Amino acid sequence: MELQSISRISKQFNVSARTLRYYEQIGLIKPAKTAGLTRIYDEDTVMRLKQIIVLRKLRIPLKQISEILDSGNIAVAIETFQQNLTEIENEINALSSIKNVIQSLLEIVDSVTASKINFKEEKVIMNVLNKANKQLNKLTDRDVRIIYLPPATVASIHHIGCSSEGEIPESTTGIMMRDFIRNNNLAKIKPDLRHYGFNHPDKPDNGKEHGYERWVTISRRP
Repeated sequence: MELQSISRISKQFNVSARTLRYYEQIGLIKPAKTAGLTRIYDEDTVMRLKQIIVLRKLRIPLKQISEILDSGNIAVAIETFQQNLTEIENEINALSSIKNVIQSLLEIVDSVTASKINFKEEKVIMNVLNKANKQLNKLTDRDVRIIYLPPATVASIHHIGCSSEGEIPESTTGIMMRDFIRNNNLAKIKPDLRHYGFNHPDKPDNGKEHGYERWVTISRRP
C-alpha cells in the first residue's frame, strides 16, 4: 500500500496542509499516520480526498459530503445533487434579475446624470433587488457563521511552524494554552473563561509555514 506525505498531497491536490488537518478534525478523512516527523496518508484516504475535492468544486457543503461518502447510498448523493442544482438555479435567477436592473439603469444613465436617478422611488426595481439579494445571501451564507465577541481581557499564545517538517501550530499552541490554564488555576479563578483560536498568518508568503493564535479570557487586574 503506497503512503504519501502530507506535503505531497498538499501539492498534488492544491489543498493546504491546514485544510487537511481540519478535514481530520471533523472526521471527514482518517487522521494521518506519522513516520518520523512526516505525516502520511494511505491509499484509501487519498482516494476519499479526491472525492471530497470534486464534491467541494461542485459547491457541496462538507456536512453533506460526509453524508454522501459515509452512507454509500447512491440515493443520498442524488438527493444532495438535486438540492444543489436547485440552489444554483435560484442563484442564477437572482443574478439574472440584478443583471436586468443594471441594464435598465444603464439605459437611464444614457440620458440623465446618476445623481438625478431616484432609486428609492423605483419601487419595482427595489422589490426585485431586495428579493434577489435575499436569495443570494441565503445561498452564500450557509457555510458562514457570524459571532459576537464581547469586550474582554485575554492572554494570547502564538506560534508559527512548518507543517511539512512535522510542526503543527494548532497542537503546539493547544498544549501551551492548556498548561497556562492549569498552572494559573484559571478555570477556578474565572469559571466563565472563553477560549478562541484562529489562523495567524492565514496565508504565508512562502506557502509552507503558517501560524495559529489562541486567546483565553482572564480576570482584569485590580
